[in-house]
Amino acid sequence: MKKTLKEELEESFQRWDNELYSGGSDPYYSDGVDMNLLRKHIIAYKTQILETGELPEIYHRKTPEELPESFMVKAEKIYQTAIDIFRQCRDDADYQFLCGLELNPKMDRMAEVINALKNVKELEGAIKKQDFVVMRRYYEKPDFKKCRLIVERSSERIEPKIEQMSLFAGESR
Repeated sequence: MKKTLKEELEESFQRWDNELYSGGSDPYYSDGVDMNLLRKHIIAYKTQILETGELPEIYHRKTPEELPESFMVKAEKIYQTAIDIFRQCRDDADYQFLCGLELNPKMDRMAEVINALKNVKELEGAIKKQDFVVMRRYYEKPDFKKCRLIVERSSERIEPKIEQMSLFAGESR
């Protein structure tokens, strides 16, 4: 059954209220972008309702103001969660072990391990750049114990990373 314009407007306001209270979950766009799109829907439904001549009570509700595109509802919580998860990863013995290995993505199930390590690097970059949209994607620590088991059970030989040492480390110029 097709919704009436009144129902569409009520639903759009409800989605606006929910996003304003809880924040969004879009992995690629900020809450500001999503909420401005909802605002445009509200304006469009109000315009269509006005053309009918019958104005329901919801029509008189104030149209939300436009928000900055960078607006995030729970920015501080997102940031703190990202910091906590990054620290847990950094301090994890299995993560440190995995970082010291030369992993080949063509090896059986190694892509899963490599992706877990890349996610930590992406999270670290997002924290440095204050990219709340990327930070919001990470709400739990990867299972590095499972990743380590994958590596240890691999039938292929996995070598430690060879770090190039600088002859000039510690010297001042």
